[in-house]
Amino acid sequence: MSARIFVLSGKALGSDFTLNQATVMGRGKDAGVRLSDPSVSRLHAKIEPEGDGWRVTDLDSSNGIWVGGEQVKTALLKDLDEFRVGALELRIRIDGDVPPVASVPLSAVPAPDVAEPQVPEPEIFAPDPPAIEVPDVSSPEEPEEIELELEGDWSEPEPAPAPVFTPDSPRVVPAPASAPAHNPARPILQHAAPNRSGNLFSGDLGQQPFFVRWALYLLAIAFFVGLVWGISYMVSGVRQARSGTTVEAFQ
Repeated sequence: MSARIFVLSGKALGSDFTLNQATVMGRGKDAGVRLSDPSVSRLHAKIEPEGDGWRVTDLDSSNGIWVGGEQVKTALLKDLDEFRVGALELRIRIDGDVPPVASVPLSAVPAPDVAEPQVPEPEIFAPDPPAIEVPDVSSPEEPEEIELELEGDWSEPEPAPAPVFTPDSPRVVPAPASAPAHNPARPILQHAAPNRSGNLFSGDLGQQPFFVRWALYLLAIAFFVGLVWGISYMVSGVRQARSGTTVEAFQ
């Protein structure tokens, strides 16, 4: 009775080994089934046929063998059982003795009488083409002429005679044309002149170059620092003058 071991994990995933007799599984060269994995010992376990299954026995390995989630010393494996050697998941397939099936030549088997089904031919229905009425174009009718009549007097007006001015005729000053009434729905557009004061610290300062603005800032700071220093110097001078006058008065 032979068996096949399938590897379900590790680097050798998908590989299989055929067993015909008792053999040793391990990582070493002397093992019949070599399993290249660090968790497998050199001579890890022995597997041999027993009854209608295969028995696996631990050979004092470092990580042992596991069947059904439990570590065992030995176990009898059946077909499609899964077990673990170290960290490798394995599955066993056992091929039992199957009695041969007597082969019968095909010539001795009578062919069944199967009547071929008769498929009726489909009937094709061609619809009658629709009747198309063709108009009589032998004597086309001429279109009627339509005359348009315009109401009102569309004649060109006669030009007015040019006025004749004499020295005695009064002078006529044309009246100014009245301005059209303002529509409150339409706003009146007014032009607002921008307030340009010419001061460097106004809105035009933002249009100056970067270094010009910083120079102006530093100049302003220096001015205020000098002003404060001058005021403090004057105040200290006044205090010293008053203190000197007081000392002389006491003397």
